[in-house]
This record gives sequence, C-alpha cells and structure tokens, in this order.
Amino acid sequence: MIKVTHQGHSETQGLISRSLEKSRSHNEVTLKLKVTLQAHSETQGRISRSLGKTQGHTSRSLGNSR
Repeated sequence: MIKVTHQGHSETQGLISRSLEKSRSHNEVTLKLKVTLQAHSETQGRISRSLGKTQGHTSRSLGNSR
C-alpha cells in the first residue's frame, strides 16, 4: 500500500516538475508579452491623444462652418 502511494507520489511529483517547467517558460513568454503590451499601450495612448486632438479640431471646424 505504501509503495503504491509512493509511486503515485513520484508520478505527481514528475507532473508537478513538468508543469513547473511549462509555467517557467510560460512566465518568460508572458513577461515578454507584458513588455510589448506596455509599449503597445503607450503607442495606443499616443494615438488616442492625437485622435482626440484631431477630433476636437474637426468638431471646432464643423462648428465654424455652420
């Protein structure tokens, strides 16, 4: 009985170590993604800011044309 549980334990330990390796590489990937997402959000903020400027400009010019 103890041998069976020990075998099961070693199997789960192997599964855990395998999942840890996966999660480690996964964490590296997510860190890279976070960095690119951060840069992306910065450019998105710049784009939305410039869009807001042009939107305000067009609404002002529309008000002038009326």
